[in-house]
Amino acid sequence: MQSCGVLYIATGASYLEEARRSAQSVKKHSPTLSIGVVTDQSIQPDADFDIVLDVSANTVLEEHQERYLTQDKVPYYRKILPLFQSPFQKTIFLDSDTFVAAPLDELFTLLDHFDLLVTPAHIVHDYRFEREEPPFSQIPAAFGYFNTGLIAFRKSPASDAFLHRWLHNFIQHTARFTVNDQPAFRLTLFEDIASFHVLPARYNIISWTPFIVPAGGGIVMLHGRNPWLQKWIAAFHGGPHPTLVGPLPWRASLIYQTARILNFLRRHLTKRPNR
Repeated sequence: MQSCGVLYIATGASYLEEARRSAQSVKKHSPTLSIGVVTDQSIQPDADFDIVLDVSANTVLEEHQERYLTQDKVPYYRKILPLFQSPFQKTIFLDSDTFVAAPLDELFTLLDHFDLLVTPAHIVHDYRFEREEPPFSQIPAAFGYFNTGLIAFRKSPASDAFLHRWLHNFIQHTARFTVNDQPAFRLTLFEDIASFHVLPARYNIISWTPFIVPAGGGIVMLHGRNPWLQKWIAAFHGGPHPTLVGPLPWRASLIYQTARILNFLRRHLTKRPNR
């Protein structure tokens, strides 16, 4: 078993090609880092994928049970079981629709201290069952939401228990409502099975909605399928102040700008004269 690597899960030719483009972005910044893919396509290891594993045996629900396609069109849960196949002691799992713009090496260092590394969710589905159905309704609203497009984990009893519990929580509590894996992921994190650290937002920037690049650095990973945003990613670099990329709704923008003007006037009109 290798010590560190990146893992993709890609079923279908189009998702495999998408994962390949993401892997190439990883290799650009970390050329010696091993990359594995779990796929149903017949391919051999190559310049992009050092390790190829078969996904065909990984199923959770029968096809006729996938009747939950209401808000979600893709059965995201299918990523859970292949994670058990990771050939690495320390794994960074990435969704196929990601573009890496900086080295990921520091995540492996963090995995010396935590079982899991996760990223905050910038987009949260407003699922009624999460508000009303136990055990989800017992989670305090102050507990965050997390995006599973980047998950790092180390081989440990705690991480293994976490993955098994995530799968259990999906089947038992989530599957009848949605194929989205993130509600069960959040529930499992709340159950305090494994130690975890929440990475800065720059490690998983969702690109299909306006986003903020934090001050003092650039984007580490862009999550989305827009090839032009990927090509021009270097332009989105946080300077001394955060950078907002994308338009705000006009009403929110008007209120914000009005508040800034009124605050500017208040500060300058109420200044006391120097004595």
